[in-house]
Amino acid sequence: MPSRAINQHDLYPANWKYIAWKIKDRAGWKCEGCKVPHGPCPRVLTVHHIDYNPQNNSDDNLIALCQRCHLKVQGMMAQPRTRLEVILRLKNQGQQLYFR
Repeated sequence: MPSRAINQHDLYPANWKYIAWKIKDRAGWKCEGCKVPHGPCPRVLTVHHIDYNPQNNSDDNLIALCQRCHLKVQGMMAQPRTRLEVILRLKNQGQQLYFR
């Protein structure tokens, strides 16, 4: 019998929605990278695992990012290792990238 492929969502804890809500609330419902507020327009707020481990849900490993900043962080060659480093690296990319 073939084994079932691992679904990425299976790696998240059952209370992920609460954890994500708590991180977004901590950020004041704004992207911690570019400060855009959460909403369908201009951008939806997501929660990024800094170490890319969906099972590591400690507060210092999670950061609230809009979809655009989330994709930028995931595309960085050298991955940031702390919340502060994520924020600083996004700011160093320049605000003009966020408001085109």
